[in-house]
Amino acid sequence: RNELLDAEQGISETDSAIRESVINQLIGLYIPAQSIEEQWDVPGLEKALASEFLLRIPVQEWLEADSELHEENLRSRIMESVNTSYQGKVEQVGASIMNQYERMVMLHSIDSVS
Repeated sequence: RNELLDAEQGISETDSAIRESVINQLIGLYIPAQSIEEQWDVPGLEKALASEFLLRIPVQEWLEADSELHEENLRSRIMESVNTSYQGKVEQVGASIMNQYERMVMLHSIDSVS
């Protein structure tokens, strides 16, 4: 908690690491690591990304357009889309306001667990 309060440059690195971890966990629920495409639940993943993060990511379209797209590259491509969406939001509200908001959310999360 004190580290968040004292952070002068913000918490963007922490936020980025958390975002990547959460998205990768979500992807893993629908596209297990080292699995074959027949084991994937692509519609479920698209639905989860839309409902939990308000992200419309055309995973099925990507797979149809690129038969060589495998699990690891797909994860990278999804993360790239997530990060692009995030950067768009930062540009809309400004980095300073986003930093304040992220800090507030993190502090609230820490306080609610304590």
